[in-house]
Amino acid sequence: MTSGLEKLLAAEETPARMAEWREVCRQAIYELIELAAEIPKERRKSAVNSQTAPAHKEFLTIPELAERWRIARPTVYNRLRAADVKVLDFAQRGGRGRKVVPMGEILKIEGRQLKRL
Repeated sequence: MTSGLEKLLAAEETPARMAEWREVCRQAIYELIELAAEIPKERRKSAVNSQTAPAHKEFLTIPELAERWRIARPTVYNRLRAADVKVLDFAQRGGRGRKVVPMGEILKIEGRQLKRL
């Protein structure tokens, strides 16, 4: 048994066949839209986000760390310096480069800052 799509692909291109082809495509699109509408919005968002962003980062940049800690970038540098943390930097000595901080060091600093209420 052949499907309607297979018949359309095997047939000659005539205006009637092209109209039939458009209708088959339109129906397929409507079916996909209906299926997508059945998926809860939050689940769709999480599926998209999980494909675009890694679940676990091994390093964070200084701006990402400032956002995570909700402090200014210069304060991040001061706290890293006070904790004697080594950062990964591929810039030439004295040059401006994007510095990254290992997640293990970040978690150590955060662990020292935890307090009981």
